[in-house]
Amino acid sequence: MTSVSAVFLGDIGVGKTTFLTTASEGRARPNIKSTLGVDNIVYRDRGRILRCWDTSGSDRFIHVIPLFVRMCDIAVYVVDARRPQTFENVKKWHELVCRSEDPPEEHLIVVLKMEDEMTIPSYPGIEVVDGRYAQDVMRDIMDRGEQRQGLRRHASLDLETESVQTQCCFRLCL
Repeated sequence: MTSVSAVFLGDIGVGKTTFLTTASEGRARPNIKSTLGVDNIVYRDRGRILRCWDTSGSDRFIHVIPLFVRMCDIAVYVVDARRPQTFENVKKWHELVCRSEDPPEEHLIVVLKMEDEMTIPSYPGIEVVDGRYAQDVMRDIMDRGEQRQGLRRHASLDLETESVQTQCCFRLCL
């Protein structure tokens, strides 16, 4: 069973918690309250697990976010299509992630509350996806995270192989 971790970031009220609970439970849950600090939501699909850090969009909790960004496979920025400022604030969230220790290399923007006549804006260097199809988006996040883990795994195996070869105690290895 593979496990991927993702941190979800964005302004207050964009719908991060609603999106995650709808995806993980398969239905919308009424009366979802704002996240205080950080919450953990687990999404399961076809023998795979996506561990989601659902962060608060409040400035009051911004100092704890870097602790949850560490070692994540992917950073997901969530925006509200009806509130353009939330899209502009992706820059703030992205900079916060990139300044963190051991940040994820994979980034994705999920646009929620899209309507048919709306177009998805672009963002330099980060793919933007329509969040109306929660299950598809979560599978895409899992795929990206697994791909990123595979790249890291290959790099660490190469380093391990090199270090083993140079530490031969009989000096028979080159």
